[in-house]
Amino acid sequence: MNGGIATSRIVSTGDLIGSGETAALLSIDKSTLVRKIAAGKIQPLTRLDGPRGAFVFDRTDIEALAEGDAK
Repeated sequence: MNGGIATSRIVSTGDLIGSGETAALLSIDKSTLVRKIAAGKIQPLTRLDGPRGAFVFDRTDIEALAEGDAK
């Protein structure tokens, strides 16, 4: 959400990554990733249905976040 207004964008399926790859790009453990999501520090695109509900991320967003952390 952006100031209370929902925004949308087109994301190619080739740009979608899971928690494992996201954690690797950020150089953190998957459990740390889950804690950062719960704390609102990292925003997944969505969470899949099902009992374990895998998170899905936009590679571009995560790469930008990783670059920002490196600075």
